[in-house]
Amino acid sequence: IRENGGGIHRSTHPTAGSSSQYHNIRFASYDDGIYAGDELFVEYGDHWFSGRTDSFGLLPLSEDFEIADAMLKIFFETKYNDMTVEEKDELWHEHLQTSLIQREQEVRRQEGGDNNETEIEILQELPQNLSDATIRLQSALPSDFKGSVSYHKRGTGRASVPGNAIRPLP
Repeated sequence: IRENGGGIHRSTHPTAGSSSQYHNIRFASYDDGIYAGDELFVEYGDHWFSGRTDSFGLLPLSEDFEIADAMLKIFFETKYNDMTVEEKDELWHEHLQTSLIQREQEVRRQEGGDNNETEIEILQELPQNLSDATIRLQSALPSDFKGSVSYHKRGTGRASVPGNAIRPLP
């Protein structure tokens, strides 16, 4: 069924999403991060997504977005104004690769893996044999410098939402 409890078809009725069967729920924004046209979602929690990898794959979880935002903050502390676009892209790829290797080493240590495994050994395994945690983190990050600018400005959580997430009414 594609209708909610009020008989409103979820993809064709102009008021779809404007009503709810849930009452007395309050929303608050602590960072003025809600913009005109944004849609508010209820947080299901990471367990909801991590339990549905067959349907969604390895989506980034809350911790992954926090780590990704921290990685971008560190990267943008680098002075790159005098660099060409190609040099900036290369710098971003080096930072991304180093950060993912460090994440993989941390995950393997936590899982009781080989503590003596070097960065070179992990690098030889990339991109195969990465832990789920590293794959989730990688999918929270942009693949190039241009994307890193947008992700840093907007935050990795918001920037990872597909461009068609805001749609006009039919």
